[in-house]
Amino acid sequence: IDHDLPERDRYLFALSAALTGIGGALYAHKVSFISPEQFTLLVSIELVTIVILGGVGFVHGAVLGAAFLIVLPQLISLAKDYMPPNVAGSGLQAVVFGLVLIVFIIFEPHGLYGRWLKVRTWLELFPFYRRGMFRRQKSYMKSERLR
Repeated sequence: IDHDLPERDRYLFALSAALTGIGGALYAHKVSFISPEQFTLLVSIELVTIVILGGVGFVHGAVLGAAFLIVLPQLISLAKDYMPPNVAGSGLQAVVFGLVLIVFIIFEPHGLYGRWLKVRTWLELFPFYRRGMFRRQKSYMKSERLR
């Protein structure tokens, strides 16, 4: 563990490691056998995609990202019926996942939960909402502000 981290961050890191260990133990108990071949690069990419789509830093975002990634393959399989056979190949799902990930990183960096927070705030402030309220602010480093 990096000793330059504040004490709270060290506890949170230890807590996340403990929860991950418990989750792994429960998974091993469920499937009765674990090998490294079960955890491929695609599984790692899928987990990172869940976190990014849901919203980095939000627990609710992980749930929303997982729900979105459960629904997305079903939508792709429904859309394959309406596509030409050469487009609806085996790589279509990977391409769609990549495009969705890129679109979310560029246009919605806070993920689905960040979008939900914006909608909820808009609904709470409905009569008093003003245009441009959710526009991203430019942020500068401390050294750039002093120039």
